[in-house]
Amino acid sequence: MDHARYLRDQVEQDLERKMVFVAGPRQVGKTTLALSIPGATDGYLNWDVAEHRERILRRELPPGPLWVFDEIHTYRTWRNYLKGLCDGRRNGQRILVTGSARLDLYRYSGDSLQGRYHMLRLHSLSVAELGLHSEGDLQPPLTLGRFPEPFFGGSEVEARRWSREYRNLLIREELSSLERVHDLGNLELRYFRDVEGREVDFVVVDRRTPVMMVECKLADAPADRNLRYLKARFPDCPAWQISASGHKDFVTPEGIRVSPAIPLLATLV
Repeated sequence: MDHARYLRDQVEQDLERKMVFVAGPRQVGKTTLALSIPGATDGYLNWDVAEHRERILRRELPPGPLWVFDEIHTYRTWRNYLKGLCDGRRNGQRILVTGSARLDLYRYSGDSLQGRYHMLRLHSLSVAELGLHSEGDLQPPLTLGRFPEPFFGGSEVEARRWSREYRNLLIREELSSLERVHDLGNLELRYFRDVEGREVDFVVVDRRTPVMMVECKLADAPADRNLRYLKARFPDCPAWQISASGHKDFVTPEGIRVSPAIPLLATLV
């Protein structure tokens, strides 16, 4: 299924000015996005492919105007390598780099490439990107997930199998390869909660200030008392209570929007 990802136009625009790094979770579609850029197929090099790796090390790069380096951040001196290519490239030569979440993390440790690239992050398929409009449209992403392979595959059985394999890959390979993670047993999920035990499922914070609060329910329900409490503490912060299968849509006297999930999710990439 041909599905142009939401970042494609931005990638093409940014390539005209600087190198572009596209980071994101494994199997979210970064390589597919990269190869959809005109000229990318002829300039594609994957560090995990032995033949490509040798070409990279020998600097025998494709002659076209676009070089695409996939997973090159696993090369120990990848920053200096890209810095040399960027500073010495011929006029009009574009450089696109794709990699897993580690690409985003590693750039913070001694970033010698500062000012030479734009960092973009590819997320899984969203309500807005898929063009979903009603509560019934939510069922496929809820049962199949929002990663391209299981979603477009359309099989719930295969989606569950994919999910199990993906979680194992994430925990045993991706996280364990990060030097900052020493004890996998100490990993845990966290949520917003105050000392009195009042909690809300999601709070978006900008410079330590809440900018959006979201409580999630399965079906229609009165506005959650904990959400009402936090809304009173932060009256200028938009507050939502959304439901996966509910139909009610209204605003409470406190200013909390209680609605199906679609109106909020449709505003997110």
